[in-house]
Amino acid sequence: MHSTNCYDTFIASLEQAKDDKGNVLPGGVHVKLRAKEKNWYKIHVGGDLKQNTSSFESSSSPSFSIPEVQMTSSLTLRNSDGNCGMSSINYNVSQTGSTSFNLGHFQPLFSAPKPGSKSYGLSYKETSHLPTRSYSETSKSLYYLLRSGPPSTVPGSYTELEWRTDLRNVMPNLHASVPYAYDSSEEILAESGPNFKHSLKLTASTNGAFTHKNRYVPYKGLESTLNVELAGPPGDVGYLKTEVKGGIHIPIYKDILSSHFHVALGGIKVLKYGGMCNPVSNVSDRFYVGGPMVFRGFERGGVGPKGGRGDAIGGEVYHGGSLQLSTPFPHPVIEKLGGRIFTFGSVGGLSNLADITSISAVKESTRVTAGIGVAVPLGNLGRGEASWAKILRKGEGDVVQPMQFGLNLHFG
Repeated sequence: MHSTNCYDTFIASLEQAKDDKGNVLPGGVHVKLRAKEKNWYKIHVGGDLKQNTSSFESSSSPSFSIPEVQMTSSLTLRNSDGNCGMSSINYNVSQTGSTSFNLGHFQPLFSAPKPGSKSYGLSYKETSHLPTRSYSETSKSLYYLLRSGPPSTVPGSYTELEWRTDLRNVMPNLHASVPYAYDSSEEILAESGPNFKHSLKLTASTNGAFTHKNRYVPYKGLESTLNVELAGPPGDVGYLKTEVKGGIHIPIYKDILSSHFHVALGGIKVLKYGGMCNPVSNVSDRFYVGGPMVFRGFERGGVGPKGGRGDAIGGEVYHGGSLQLSTPFPHPVIEKLGGRIFTFGSVGGLSNLADITSISAVKESTRVTAGIGVAVPLGNLGRGEASWAKILRKGEGDVVQPMQFGLNLHFG
C-alpha cells in the first residue's frame, strides 16, 4: 500500500472481535487498519534527467544510459479510480530543445499471482541524435504495458509485456547556411521520412534480486536480462529483435576482492511478411554500442558501421564481454557509500548479419580495451563512474574516448 504513493500514514490496531450483534467474542481479535490518503493531486515544475540508452553491458538493468538535463512539468491525480491508480500528464523540454509529452494511467495489481501493475496511455517524443547521428526523430505512440513484479526502482525480479504503436519520422539535419539542403550522410537520407512501427515486447530481468551489497555496484551475486521484441503488420517495419545479458560476481576474499564477468548478445532479423514490411532494418531499431559503462574507451555509438560522414548507423548483431576485478575504495566516506575501484578488460563488436559469414568475420569485428575505474552507487537511484581505457584494438571509423565519466540513473 505504501508503494502506491497514494497514502501518507497507516495505523494498525488490535480490537476485541465482536459478532453482528455487537457481542464480544471470547479470545477473538480483529486487526483494524486506518490509512490517511495523500492530497488527491500533485503538481510538479522543475528539473529532471532523461535517459539516452545504448546496448552492450548492463548491471541490474536493461542498458546503461547517459542522462540529459530537461525541464519538466506534470500533473498527477492520485487514486483517481478508487483503486490506487494514478493518472498523469507530463510535458518536458530537454537541454537540446527536444520536447516530450505523455498522458497515461498507472494501476497497481494486487490480485495477480505476483504483485504487479498495468499502465497505458499516449505519448509524443522528439529526440535529437547529435552528435553521433545527423538526424532527429519524432514519435507519436500508443502503449499498454503489463508488469509482474516490483518497479525498476525497487530490487526484485520482474517480467513485463508491452504492446505499442509508434508513428515515427526520421528527419535529417538541415544545412546551416544553404536553404532546403541537408547536412546528413547519404545513409541517413536514404532512411529519412515517416514509418509506422507496431510491436510486442517481452522483458524479464532479475533487477538486483540476487546481487549484494548494492545492485548497482555489487561484489557478489548473479544478474540477467532478456528482451524479445516482435514488430510487424499493420506497421511497415517488421523484425524479431532479441537481447540476452548476464553477469556473475564472485568474491575472491570476502568483499575485499571480487571478480566480475559480463556477457551480452543481441540480434535483429528483418521480417518482410510477404512484402508488407520494409526489406531492411530501420536506423532507429538497430543496436548502438559504445559509451561510459557500456563499452568503455569508445564514444557513445562509436563502435561499428558508419555512414559516409561519420554517422553511426547502427548494426544488426552485437556481442560483448568483460572481466573485472574490484576492491573497496580506499577512503572511508566513499567506501561507506559502497564505492569500489576496478580494473577491466572488455571485448565486443557490432556489425550487420550479412557481414557475419564465419568465425573469422566475428573476430575481425571484435574490439578490445582494458583499463581502470571507480564506481560509486548513488543510493537506490543508480551508479556514477569514472574510467580510463587503453584501446588495444579498434576498427576503421571507430570513435575512441579513453577518459570517460558516466551516470546511470533510474526514476519511477
